[in-house]
Amino acid sequence: MVAGPGQRGRGAGKKLSEAGRHWARAGRPAQIRDDAAAWGIEIDPKRLKVERCEVWEEHREALEVFLSASNQWRIITSMAGAFYQGLDLPAVQSVMEIHQVEDLRAVLEQVQQIELGALEVLNSGPR
Repeated sequence: MVAGPGQRGRGAGKKLSEAGRHWARAGRPAQIRDDAAAWGIEIDPKRLKVERCEVWEEHREALEVFLSASNQWRIITSMAGAFYQGLDLPAVQSVMEIHQVEDLRAVLEQVQQIELGALEVLNSGPR
C-alpha cells in the first residue's frame, strides 16, 4: 500500500509497529498446531489463519533492514525467563551499510518502529 498525496507520514509509526508485531507472531500458528497435536488437543484451523500485513512502499527499505538484522536481538536471561531488549544497533548499522542505505537516520527510525512492535509480542509472555 502506498500513501496518497498529503498522507505521507500519517500513521507511519502505527503501520511499522504492526509490521513488527506481525513478524514476531509469524511462527506461532505452526507452533500452536504442533503443541496441540503433542497433547492430543484439536484446534479450529480458523484460529491458526495467518493474517497479511501490508507495508507502504516508502518503508520497504526499513523492512528489508529489519528482516536482515532480525537475528541480532539483545536478550537478557534469568531464572524468570528471557527479556528482549531490542536489536543490536551496531549490527543494524552494519546491515544498513551492506544495503547501502542513503538516509541512515530516517531508516533507523523506521526500523526502531518495527522493532517496538516486535518487542510488544516477544515480551508479552510465553510463546
